Amino acid sequence: MGDFNAYFDSIHRGYTRVDAENGVTYFTAENLAQTGLVRHGFTSRLGGISKPPYDSLNLSWTRCVSVEETRKNVAIACDAMGIKKEDLVVVNGVHGVDVHKAVHGERGMGYESSYRPQVDATFDGLVTNEKTVCLNTIHADCTPVFLLDPAKKAIGLCHSGWRGTVMGMARNTIAAMEEHFGTDPKDLIAAIGPNIGKCCFEVSQDVVDAIRNGYPDDIVFYTPDEGVEGKYHADLVKLTAYDLYQKGIKAENVTIMGLCTCCEKELLYSFRRDGKQGGAMNSFLQLI
Repeated sequence: MGDFNAYFDSIHRGYTRVDAENGVTYFTAENLAQTGLVRHGFTSRLGGISKPPYDSLNLSWTRCVSVEETRKNVAIACDAMGIKKEDLVVVNGVHGVDVHKAVHGERGMGYESSYRPQVDATFDGLVTNEKTVCLNTIHADCTPVFLLDPAKKAIGLCHSGWRGTVMGMARNTIAAMEEHFGTDPKDLIAAIGPNIGKCCFEVSQDVVDAIRNGYPDDIVFYTPDEGVEGKYHADLVKLTAYDLYQKGIKAENVTIMGLCTCCEKELLYSFRRDGKQGGAMNSFLQLI
Protein backbone atom coordinates (compact mmCIF):
# COMPACT_ATOMS: atom_id res chain seq x y z
CA MET A 1 0.00 0.00 0.00
CA GLY A 2 3.00 2.28 0.19
CA ASP A 3 4.25 4.44 3.03
CA PHE A 4 1.57 5.84 5.36
CA ASN A 5 3.79 8.65 6.66
CA ALA A 6 4.25 9.94 3.11
CA TYR A 7 0.49 9.52 2.55
CA PHE A 8 -0.33 11.49 5.70
CA ASP A 9 2.13 14.28 4.93
CA SER A 10 0.68 14.73 1.45
CA ILE A 11 -2.92 15.22 2.62
CA HIS A 12 -4.27 18.73 2.07
CA ARG A 13 -4.81 20.80 5.22
CA GLY A 14 -7.32 23.61 5.33
CA TYR A 15 -10.89 24.75 5.59
CA THR A 16 -13.16 27.52 4.37
CA ARG A 17 -14.83 29.74 6.94
CA VAL A 18 -18.35 30.79 5.96
CA ASP A 19 -19.99 33.73 7.73
CA ALA A 20 -23.66 33.45 6.82
CA GLU A 21 -26.06 36.37 6.62
CA ASN A 22 -28.00 35.19 9.68
CA GLY A 23 -24.87 35.43 11.87
CA VAL A 24 -23.93 31.74 11.83
CA THR A 25 -20.29 30.86 11.21
CA TYR A 26 -19.50 27.39 9.91
CA PHE A 27 -16.67 25.58 8.17
CA THR A 28 -16.51 23.60 4.94
CA ALA A 29 -13.95 21.42 3.18
CA GLU A 30 -12.83 22.68 -0.22
CA ASN A 31 -12.61 19.22 -1.78
CA LEU A 32 -16.26 18.50 -0.97
CA ALA A 33 -17.48 21.95 -1.98
CA GLN A 34 -15.72 21.81 -5.34
CA THR A 35 -17.73 18.77 -6.42
CA GLY A 36 -21.01 20.67 -6.41
CA LEU A 37 -22.67 17.44 -5.25
CA VAL A 38 -23.27 18.19 -1.57
CA ARG A 39 -24.24 20.76 1.01
CA HIS A 40 -22.11 20.38 4.08
CA GLY A 41 -20.69 22.16 7.07
CA PHE A 42 -19.34 21.98 10.60
CA THR A 43 -20.82 24.63 12.86
CA SER A 44 -19.01 26.98 15.19
CA ARG A 45 -20.44 28.35 18.44
CA LEU A 46 -21.38 31.62 16.72
CA GLY A 47 -24.82 32.71 15.58
CA GLY A 48 -27.47 31.17 17.83
CA ILE A 49 -29.78 32.08 20.69
CA SER A 50 -28.33 30.15 23.64
CA LYS A 51 -27.61 32.03 26.83
CA PRO A 52 -24.48 31.49 28.99
CA PRO A 53 -22.88 29.13 29.74
CA TYR A 54 -23.90 27.63 26.38
CA ASP A 55 -23.84 31.02 24.69
CA SER A 56 -24.89 31.35 21.08
CA LEU A 57 -25.14 28.33 18.73
CA ASN A 58 -25.26 25.37 21.11
CA LEU A 59 -26.45 22.28 19.19
CA SER A 60 -26.27 19.74 22.02
CA TRP A 61 -29.50 17.93 22.91
CA THR A 62 -28.28 16.99 26.40
CA ARG A 63 -26.06 19.88 27.59
CA CYS A 64 -28.52 22.70 27.02
CA VAL A 65 -31.06 24.95 28.69
CA SER A 66 -33.87 23.14 26.88
CA VAL A 67 -34.43 20.80 23.95
CA GLU A 68 -36.61 23.47 22.37
CA GLU A 69 -33.71 25.93 22.43
CA THR A 70 -31.48 23.37 20.72
CA ARG A 71 -34.18 22.72 18.14
CA LYS A 72 -34.31 26.45 17.35
CA ASN A 73 -30.52 26.62 17.07
CA VAL A 74 -30.44 23.64 14.70
CA ALA A 75 -33.04 25.39 12.54
CA ILE A 76 -30.86 28.52 12.50
CA ALA A 77 -27.82 26.46 11.43
CA CYS A 78 -29.82 24.72 8.71
CA ASP A 79 -31.03 28.07 7.38
CA ALA A 80 -27.43 29.28 7.14
CA MET A 81 -26.47 26.25 5.02
CA GLY A 82 -29.59 26.13 2.85
CA ILE A 83 -30.74 22.86 4.42
CA LYS A 84 -34.35 22.01 5.23
CA LYS A 85 -34.54 21.11 8.90
CA GLU A 86 -37.26 18.61 8.06
CA ASP A 87 -34.67 16.59 6.09
CA LEU A 88 -32.45 15.87 9.09
CA VAL A 89 -31.67 12.43 10.41
CA VAL A 90 -29.69 12.93 13.62
CA VAL A 91 -27.11 10.41 14.80
CA ASN A 92 -28.10 8.40 17.87
CA GLY A 93 -24.57 8.03 19.18
CA VAL A 94 -22.84 6.34 22.11
CA HIS A 95 -19.17 6.57 21.06
CA GLY A 96 -19.51 3.24 19.27
CA VAL A 97 -18.94 2.02 15.72
CA ASP A 98 -22.37 1.08 14.37
CA VAL A 99 -23.69 2.63 11.15
CA HIS A 100 -27.28 3.24 10.07
CA LYS A 101 -28.58 3.59 6.51
CA ALA A 102 -30.89 6.62 6.61
CA VAL A 103 -33.89 6.71 4.27
CA HIS A 104 -36.54 9.22 3.24
CA GLY A 105 -39.17 7.92 5.67
CA GLU A 106 -36.88 8.66 8.64
CA ARG A 107 -36.54 12.39 7.90
CA GLY A 108 -36.93 14.38 11.10
CA MET A 109 -35.73 11.50 13.27
CA GLY A 110 -33.87 12.89 16.26
CA TYR A 111 -34.89 16.46 15.39
CA GLU A 112 -38.68 16.59 15.18
CA SER A 113 -39.39 13.18 16.69
CA SER A 114 -37.89 10.59 18.98
CA TYR A 115 -36.08 7.57 17.58
CA ARG A 116 -38.32 4.90 16.16
CA PRO A 117 -38.36 1.35 17.55
CA GLN A 118 -36.90 -0.22 14.39
CA VAL A 119 -33.77 1.93 14.72
CA ASP A 120 -33.53 2.32 18.47
CA ALA A 121 -30.20 0.52 18.39
CA THR A 122 -27.50 3.17 18.81
CA PHE A 123 -25.31 4.25 15.91
CA ASP A 124 -22.49 6.76 15.45
CA GLY A 125 -22.41 6.67 11.65
CA LEU A 126 -24.96 7.44 8.96
CA VAL A 127 -25.02 6.72 5.22
CA THR A 128 -27.55 7.48 2.49
CA ASN A 129 -27.98 7.86 -1.26
CA GLU A 130 -31.21 9.86 -1.00
CA LYS A 131 -31.15 13.59 -1.73
CA THR A 132 -34.05 14.26 0.63
CA VAL A 133 -32.01 13.10 3.65
CA CYS A 134 -29.50 15.32 5.47
CA LEU A 135 -27.10 13.44 7.73
CA ASN A 136 -26.44 15.15 11.06
CA THR A 137 -23.88 14.30 13.76
CA ILE A 138 -23.03 15.97 17.09
CA HIS A 139 -19.51 16.87 18.29
CA ALA A 140 -17.73 18.49 21.20
CA ASP A 141 -14.15 17.19 20.60
CA CYS A 142 -14.94 13.93 18.77
CA THR A 143 -13.90 13.57 15.15
CA PRO A 144 -16.34 14.13 12.28
CA VAL A 145 -15.62 12.27 9.05
CA PHE A 146 -17.40 13.36 5.86
CA LEU A 147 -17.52 10.92 2.92
CA LEU A 148 -18.77 11.43 -0.62
CA ASP A 149 -18.94 8.83 -3.38
CA PRO A 150 -19.33 10.93 -6.56
CA ALA A 151 -19.59 7.82 -8.73
CA LYS A 152 -22.49 6.14 -6.90
CA LYS A 153 -23.93 9.44 -5.57
CA ALA A 154 -23.85 8.39 -1.93
CA ILE A 155 -22.61 9.95 1.29
CA GLY A 156 -21.50 8.96 4.78
CA LEU A 157 -20.96 10.91 7.98
CA CYS A 158 -19.78 9.74 11.37
CA HIS A 159 -19.07 10.85 14.92
CA SER A 160 -15.85 9.24 16.13
CA GLY A 161 -14.75 9.51 19.75
CA TRP A 162 -11.43 7.99 20.73
CA ARG A 163 -13.06 4.63 21.43
CA GLY A 164 -14.89 4.71 18.13
CA THR A 165 -11.72 5.79 16.35
CA VAL A 166 -9.57 2.94 17.62
CA MET A 167 -12.40 0.46 16.94
CA GLY A 168 -12.68 1.59 13.32
CA MET A 169 -15.60 4.03 13.10
CA ALA A 170 -14.39 5.53 9.83
CA ARG A 171 -13.66 2.09 8.38
CA ASN A 172 -17.14 0.91 9.34
CA THR A 173 -18.79 3.88 7.67
CA ILE A 174 -16.87 3.24 4.46
CA ALA A 175 -17.75 -0.46 4.68
CA ALA A 176 -21.44 0.45 5.02
CA MET A 177 -21.20 2.51 1.84
CA GLU A 178 -19.54 -0.44 0.09
CA GLU A 179 -22.31 -2.76 1.27
CA HIS A 180 -25.33 -0.56 0.57
CA PHE A 181 -24.25 1.39 -2.50
CA GLY A 182 -21.41 -0.55 -4.10
CA THR A 183 -18.92 2.19 -3.27
CA ASP A 184 -15.31 1.75 -4.39
CA PRO A 185 -13.14 3.50 -1.75
CA LYS A 186 -10.81 4.72 -4.51
CA ASP A 187 -13.65 6.97 -5.65
CA LEU A 188 -14.33 8.45 -2.22
CA ILE A 189 -13.73 12.10 -1.32
CA ALA A 190 -13.20 12.53 2.42
CA ALA A 191 -12.81 15.31 4.93
CA ILE A 192 -11.74 15.02 8.56
CA GLY A 193 -13.44 17.86 10.42
CA PRO A 194 -12.47 19.84 13.53
CA ASN A 195 -11.73 17.80 16.64
CA ILE A 196 -9.54 17.88 19.70
CA GLY A 197 -5.97 18.09 18.42
CA LYS A 198 -2.95 16.19 19.61
CA CYS A 199 -1.86 19.43 21.28
CA CYS A 200 -4.72 19.15 23.78
CA PHE A 201 -5.71 15.48 23.83
CA GLU A 202 -3.85 14.24 26.90
CA VAL A 203 -4.60 10.57 27.58
CA SER A 204 -3.72 7.79 30.00
CA GLN A 205 -2.27 4.34 29.46
CA ASP A 206 -5.64 2.75 28.59
CA VAL A 207 -5.92 4.83 25.43
CA VAL A 208 -2.33 4.09 24.45
CA ASP A 209 -2.96 0.36 24.98
CA ALA A 210 -6.02 0.52 22.73
CA ILE A 211 -3.98 2.23 20.02
CA ARG A 212 -1.21 -0.35 20.32
CA ASN A 213 -3.73 -3.16 19.96
CA GLY A 214 -5.17 -1.82 16.73
CA TYR A 215 -2.44 0.09 14.92
CA PRO A 216 1.14 -0.49 13.72
CA ASP A 217 3.93 0.09 16.20
CA ASP A 218 6.16 1.79 13.66
CA ILE A 219 3.85 4.80 13.16
CA VAL A 220 3.78 7.57 15.77
CA PHE A 221 0.14 8.01 16.81
CA TYR A 222 0.94 9.32 20.31
CA THR A 223 3.86 10.84 22.20
CA PRO A 224 4.67 11.02 25.93
CA ASP A 225 3.65 14.15 27.78
CA GLU A 226 6.96 15.70 28.78
CA GLY A 227 5.40 17.34 31.81
CA VAL A 228 3.34 14.52 33.32
CA GLU A 229 4.58 10.97 33.87
CA GLY A 230 2.21 8.29 32.63
CA LYS A 231 0.37 10.69 30.32
CA TYR A 232 0.51 10.93 26.54
CA HIS A 233 -0.83 13.04 23.70
CA ALA A 234 -2.77 11.06 21.10
CA ASP A 235 -3.38 12.11 17.50
CA LEU A 236 -6.99 11.32 16.54
CA VAL A 237 -6.59 12.93 13.12
CA LYS A 238 -3.65 10.68 12.25
CA LEU A 239 -5.49 7.60 13.51
CA THR A 240 -8.50 8.49 11.37
CA ALA A 241 -6.31 9.16 8.35
CA TYR A 242 -4.75 5.72 8.78
CA ASP A 243 -8.22 4.18 8.54
CA LEU A 244 -8.84 6.06 5.29
CA TYR A 245 -5.45 4.85 4.05
CA GLN A 246 -6.25 1.26 5.01
CA LYS A 247 -9.51 1.40 3.07
CA GLY A 248 -7.76 2.67 -0.03
CA ILE A 249 -8.91 6.29 -0.18
CA LYS A 250 -6.44 8.34 -2.20
CA ALA A 251 -4.46 10.96 -0.30
CA GLU A 252 -5.31 13.57 -2.93
CA ASN A 253 -9.00 13.00 -2.15
CA VAL A 254 -8.64 13.76 1.57
CA THR A 255 -8.78 17.07 3.41
CA ILE A 256 -7.90 17.61 7.08
CA MET A 257 -9.67 20.73 8.29
CA GLY A 258 -7.22 21.07 11.17
CA LEU A 259 -9.11 23.17 13.73
CA CYS A 260 -8.59 22.08 17.34
CA THR A 261 -11.85 22.31 19.27
CA CYS A 262 -10.03 22.73 22.58
CA CYS A 263 -7.69 25.50 21.37
CA GLU A 264 -10.35 27.53 19.54
CA LYS A 265 -12.22 28.78 22.61
CA GLU A 266 -13.87 31.73 20.87
CA LEU A 267 -15.03 29.65 17.90
CA LEU A 268 -15.74 26.12 19.11
CA TYR A 269 -17.15 24.18 22.05
CA SER A 270 -14.96 21.58 23.78
CA PHE A 271 -16.01 19.03 26.39
CA ARG A 272 -12.38 18.52 27.41
CA ARG A 273 -12.01 22.24 28.06
CA ASP A 274 -15.47 23.18 29.39
CA GLY A 275 -17.04 19.96 30.67
CA LYS A 276 -20.80 20.03 31.17
CA GLN A 277 -20.78 23.82 30.93
CA GLY A 278 -19.97 23.58 27.24
CA GLY A 279 -22.24 22.91 24.29
CA ALA A 280 -21.72 21.09 21.00
CA MET A 281 -21.28 21.65 17.29
CA ASN A 282 -22.94 19.70 14.48
CA SER A 283 -21.83 18.30 11.15
CA PHE A 284 -24.27 18.35 8.24
CA LEU A 285 -24.00 16.50 4.90
CA GLN A 286 -26.60 16.24 2.15
CA LEU A 287 -26.58 15.30 -1.51
CA ILE A 288 -27.74 18.03 -3.90
